[in-house]
Amino acid sequence: MKGNIYFNLQCIQRKLTPYYAKIKIPSSSPAAKHTLRNAQTIRIKDEIRFLHIKKQQLNHQLFRLHLSLAEAWDKLWPFIQERIEENLQKIIKSKYKILDSKLLRLTQQQTITPNEPHLFFPKVVNNTNITFSKPNWTY
Repeated sequence: MKGNIYFNLQCIQRKLTPYYAKIKIPSSSPAAKHTLRNAQTIRIKDEIRFLHIKKQQLNHQLFRLHLSLAEAWDKLWPFIQERIEENLQKIIKSKYKILDSKLLRLTQQQTITPNEPHLFFPKVVNNTNITFSKPNWTY
């Protein structure tokens, strides 16, 4: 849950659009592009809000379960809890590694890089011996 929230927040910070938030709008006008970007951002923020609610509910359930198991297992519970923590840390590391690779892949796909560098023409230099007089204009 926390990993999904992390992923969505990173997408917003990096201005990336995850696959689930892609929306297709047929027009390519600047207004349509702006609206599309706003709609995708709102979709990601709604997902984050939903995930926070879901996380809060799971935390309440986990807390109640923790209290009942601590009461049932009494002196063995700290050892059991330590083992659970170790296993969770391994799972969390692999989950965040996957999420970071997803973010990297999205960044590579959605970053626009120019194919050719922009070439400027060389500066124009006057090599003639012609001198120009000052204009005699009055306004």
